[in-house]
Amino acid sequence: NAPGVTKITGLELEAEANLAPGLNVSGSYAYTFTKIPPTLNPFNNIIQPVFIVFTPRNAYSAAIDYTYPVDFAAIRLHLDANYADATQTFDQESITNDASFVVNARIGLADIALQGHDGTTLDIGFWVRNLADNTFVYRRDPANRSTLGDYGNFNMPRTFGLEVKVGL
Repeated sequence: NAPGVTKITGLELEAEANLAPGLNVSGSYAYTFTKIPPTLNPFNNIIQPVFIVFTPRNAYSAAIDYTYPVDFAAIRLHLDANYADATQTFDQESITNDASFVVNARIGLADIALQGHDGTTLDIGFWVRNLADNTFVYRRDPANRSTLGDYGNFNMPRTFGLEVKVGL
């Protein structure tokens, strides 16, 4: 219901390279600019700014993957890092969340042939999300500023996992 023209412009760049047998790197960058004309709030009849939420101006990511074959399987290593600028988390509030930076990793033993089961393979992987255990507010709300102050939701802490997959 915004009057006038809402503008969303941007640019996305991606690159991937196979640097050596089994070694791949990739990266991406996204730039997004958004502008919505001030809009009449139908509930209070006040003209106010409006924002497109969870749309950072700049976002970067990079990853490296390495696969090393061994006699009975393949060792697979993965590491990725992701950054995003702070951005609005509510469409009618100019307050922003925190910029975020998260690194994830995974190590696995893949394509293990199960004897006696033609074509059946086993993959075992251990992963870590938020390897550096960075803390940031991914959603901030000033709705209760007059009584409680701003409140926010924090990202997930470092998380570990084990994955076991059987391929038929």
